[in-house]
Amino acid sequence: MFDTKNLFKIARKSQEIATVRRKSIASTKAEKGHFVVYTLDGRRFVFPLTHLKTYIFRELLTMSEE
Repeated sequence: MFDTKNLFKIARKSQEIATVRRKSIASTKAEKGHFVVYTLDGRRFVFPLTHLKTYIFRELLTMSEE
């Protein structure tokens, strides 16, 4: 059987692992109505889809593509 100290250690470790997994999952998903753009250096930007309707934003994306 486990003693209480070991049970607390196991519970604390499982909570830490769950927190790390939750953070990594949350950081990969974009909220509904947004899209993600990654740069060559690995930075991640999240923009609302409404930005795609603006002429200036589309021109910036076109310039960055070139």
